[in-house]
Amino acid sequence: MLKNRFLLFILILYSLTNILMAGNDWIKTTVDLTINTDFDSALHLVNNHIEKDRNDYRAYFYLAATLNSKMTHFENQDEFDQFDMAIDKTIQLVEEQLENNAGLPDSIYAQLLFYKGSAHGYRAYYQGATGNWIGAISNGIKSVGDLKESLERDSTVYGAYLGIGVYKYWRYSRLKFISWLPFVPDDRDEGIKMITMAISHDSLSRYMAMHQLVYILLDYGQTERAIYYAEKIVEKYPQSQFMWWAKAHAYFKHKDYYKATSAYLDLHRLIEADEQGNLVHLLKCNLKLALIYRELKEFPNCKDRCQEILRISATTVLTDNVKDIVSQTREIIEECQSQMIEQ
Repeated sequence: MLKNRFLLFILILYSLTNILMAGNDWIKTTVDLTINTDFDSALHLVNNHIEKDRNDYRAYFYLAATLNSKMTHFENQDEFDQFDMAIDKTIQLVEEQLENNAGLPDSIYAQLLFYKGSAHGYRAYYQGATGNWIGAISNGIKSVGDLKESLERDSTVYGAYLGIGVYKYWRYSRLKFISWLPFVPDDRDEGIKMITMAISHDSLSRYMAMHQLVYILLDYGQTERAIYYAEKIVEKYPQSQFMWWAKAHAYFKHKDYYKATSAYLDLHRLIEADEQGNLVHLLKCNLKLALIYRELKEFPNCKDRCQEILRISATTVLTDNVKDIVSQTREIIEECQSQMIEQ
């Protein structure tokens, strides 16, 4: 579950710089391609921009962002070295501009700090996802510090409200359970207010803010409000697996199993149609459908989904994650068979 939260955190960081990209269509296109999991096209676009200008910190930032999202989507570390290099290069180029350009206008200074803070945020994500909690917390603090200073320079950088709000909510909701951390204040309400501020004022990062807010509201127990935002993000990005996962999960948590079924089936079709899709996602989607059919006592449908999981799992590498899904599936299918016999 925590890994999924970090995925959402990185998506929201990736969207933050949308507010700064007026006149830079390549950035918007890169973001949209990544949201729709077309990573190859996104990487081609951003690498072309690096070839044109090797001193543009934004290009390296979006290279890191795209690589990180790709590794997260496919649940591997295949491109870590390139990702790490791009983070280093982003921070280096930003710091050089800050050091070599005295008297920068506050708006430009805020933009530079914003990118630097977001780069630290990506590194924090990766460290957290791989279990390096000390590094993740250290870089998370650096990230929020830069974002706060960015707002001090320019209070209209609404993406910074978004990043800080996300941090405030999940810091308490998740990290307070790590026993060796010092006392963590409950800033969840303040975090939600900061995210809704970004939604209200920033049209470009609005939908990714909504995406994050869906999961935050579900964690907070406000499922109806979460569904409201989940419907909006899918309407905006109807081909995005990221958005459909959020919508399906919202209805599942609300225990509206019929609408959850419809959403997971739509998501299933998107995953199947993706020529470079992640088979593990197909397994997870089928598992959710099996659990829903079990709740609805539609045991033949439940059994069919379980058999689909076992069929697909036989064609993929049996990682620990896949083994856990298969193990849970075998338990469910036995229950379905037993219930079908009784009926």
